[in-house]
Amino acid sequence: MTIIKSDYHKVAYVISASLISGGCVWLTYTLLSVTLSIVDFAAFSLTNEFILLSVAVMEGAFISAYIFYSKNEDVIIQNIFFNYLFKLRFFYVSLCIFFVCLFLYFFYEDKSNFFYFLICIPAVYILSAISMISAYFQQKDDFRYLAFIRLLPNVIRLLFIAVITFIFFGENLSLWIIFLIIIISSFTSYFLIKKTMVVNVRNNFSDSVEKNSVNNFLFKMIFLGLISVLITKVDILMLAKLSTSLEVAIYSIAYSYAKLFTVVSLAINSVMVNKAAGIETIYEYKKYFKLSFSLSISLSFLLLLVSTVVPYIMHFTLDEHYYSSENVYAIMVYSLVVEIFFIPLVVILTKKKAFKFLLYLNFLLLILNVILDYYFIPIYGAYGASLTTLVIRCVGSSFIIIYLAIRLKNEKNYGSIQ
Repeated sequence: MTIIKSDYHKVAYVISASLISGGCVWLTYTLLSVTLSIVDFAAFSLTNEFILLSVAVMEGAFISAYIFYSKNEDVIIQNIFFNYLFKLRFFYVSLCIFFVCLFLYFFYEDKSNFFYFLICIPAVYILSAISMISAYFQQKDDFRYLAFIRLLPNVIRLLFIAVITFIFFGENLSLWIIFLIIIISSFTSYFLIKKTMVVNVRNNFSDSVEKNSVNNFLFKMIFLGLISVLITKVDILMLAKLSTSLEVAIYSIAYSYAKLFTVVSLAINSVMVNKAAGIETIYEYKKYFKLSFSLSISLSFLLLLVSTVVPYIMHFTLDEHYYSSENVYAIMVYSLVVEIFFIPLVVILTKKKAFKFLLYLNFLLLILNVILDYYFIPIYGAYGASLTTLVIRCVGSSFIIIYLAIRLKNEKNYGSIQ
C-alpha cells in the first residue's frame, strides 16, 4: 500500500467538491443570518442539525457495511447487495426519525422545532438515500462521481434559497418557506443523481453475503453511530437548552465556517475506508498508517494555513451581533486537526469490529461531553460549547491510540496478523 498519486487524487476530488459544498453551506447560513431574525435563524440551525443527525446516524453504518461486505464480490452481487441495503435503510431511518421526534417534543419546552422537523421528514428520507448512493461509488473507487453526489444537494439548496431571499428581499421571510425549500431541493438532487446512476436494483438478495451477519453489523454500527453523532451534535443541542437563541446562532455561524474544512476529515475517511478493507498483514498495516499519517500532516497544515484568513472574512461579512463567532471558530479548527489524525484509526477499529470498545468509549465521551456542557455553556455560551468539543476529541483520541497499539501488538504476538 504505497503512497501514490492516485490516493492524493482521490482526496483531491472529494476535498474540491466538498469545499464547494461547504462553501454553499456557508453562503446559505450567511444569507439566512441577514434575512432571518436571530430567533428564527437559531430555530433553522437547530432543526437543520437534527436533519443532519438523522442522516448521519445511518450513513457510516450503511457505507461501511456495503464496502466491507461487497469488496471482493463480483459486480452482480455488489448490485444486489446495494439494493438490499438501499431498501433496509428505510426502516432504520424511520426508527431514527421516531426517536428524534420524541427527543424534540420532550426535551425542549418550545415545541416549534418539533413541528419544523416534522415538516422536513421527507428531506431526511431523500438525503439518506443520496448518502447510500454515494456508498456505491465510493466502493467502486469512482471518486469523481462521489464528489459530484456530495456536492449537488448543497448547491441546489443554495440556489433555491438565493432566489427566494432575492424575491423576498426587505421582507420578513417565513421559516416554513425555508423548510419547504429544503424538501424541494432534496428531491431535485435525488432526481438528478438517480437519472445518471446505472445500477441493477431488480434482483433479490444473494446468500453469498449472509443476512444475519450484515444485520448484526448494521445494528452495532448504527447504535455506535448514534452515540458518535450525538457527540458531534450535543453541543448545539445543549446550547439550545441552556443558553439563548443568540448563542445558538453564534455557534451555528462558526460551525458553518468550520464545515468548509470538515471536508478534509471526510476526504480522509472516504479514501482510508477503501484502503482498510483489504488489509491482512502487518506490512499492510504499516503502509496504511504511513499513508494516513502523510495525508493527515499535509491536510492539517493546509487547514491551519487557510484558517488564518477566515476570521477576517467573518468580521467583514457578519452582522455585529455575530462577531464573537470568530473566537468559537478558532477553537473548532483545533478540534478538526485532532479529528483528521484519529479518523484513520477509527476506520481500522471498525474493520476489526471493535464495537464494544468504541461503544464504551463513545458512551463515556458522550457523558463527559454533557457534563462539561452543563459547566461551560452557562458561563461561556457558544465558546464553552466549542471548548468542550476540543477536550472530548483529545480525550477520545488518546484512548483510541492506546487501545489500538495494545491490540495490534497482541495480535502480532499471537499470530493473528502476519
